[in-house]
Amino acid sequence: MKCINCGNELEDNAKFCASCGNAVEEVKPVVNEAAEQGKPEDKPIEQPVKSTNNCKNCGAALEEGAKFCPTCGATTVPQAVICRNCGTKVEPGVKFCPTCGTPAGAQTATGTGPVPFAAMPNTGPQPGAKETFEKINKTPDTTNEYDPEDIAMFKRISIVAYLGLLVLIPILCFPKSKFTRYHSNQGLTLAIIEIVFYILMGILNILLGRMLFFLILLGIIAFAGSVVVIYLMVVGIINAAKGRARELPVIGKFRLLK
Repeated sequence: MKCINCGNELEDNAKFCASCGNAVEEVKPVVNEAAEQGKPEDKPIEQPVKSTNNCKNCGAALEEGAKFCPTCGATTVPQAVICRNCGTKVEPGVKFCPTCGTPAGAQTATGTGPVPFAAMPNTGPQPGAKETFEKINKTPDTTNEYDPEDIAMFKRISIVAYLGLLVLIPILCFPKSKFTRYHSNQGLTLAIIEIVFYILMGILNILLGRMLFFLILLGIIAFAGSVVVIYLMVVGIINAAKGRARELPVIGKFRLLK
């Protein structure tokens, strides 16, 4: 080995340099204790880092793959949205409406403010015309509250209660029949509504009938009203003929006769 001061070659086991007299320091190699024992050096186990993000509702940390926030319960799955300008369904992440081209945050044509995409409400299937019609016609049936003999004896005369002013016949001639009085109440209500409707239509026809637009409009309203009246009349006749004490849609709740 050499002297670290002057570079002179030193003999083995020399404690001082023969050239400059500098003390020779033995440099001991650093020996790993684990290597001396023949065992590999232990290293700390690295824990896998979980990727997290934050809840957009409350800011809480979320684990990877979490579908709901454990703090506030808000969903982390993107929801479908609709354009507030034209109502078209827009997929999550889309910045422009594919139908009208309205961007999120853009101004409307009238300058009423930003028109961002609105989240579509999570609703079930909307009821159609058939479901609505069935719901209106699903009225209370109280047939079991009436005497079967009364029903069998007076169900035919109860049909007359739905023939306009002929409702006065069962009202005056069979006042003690509870079943007949039930249908007479509904027939009287229907007759009053029918009379008031046609009187009102006649007044409007006199006032507005000279103008073509209102004449057409009044004709449409009169036709629609007649269809409704005829439908209620038919339903009442069928219920009376079958011996059922079932309310008419809408008007069956009114009680004019006790």
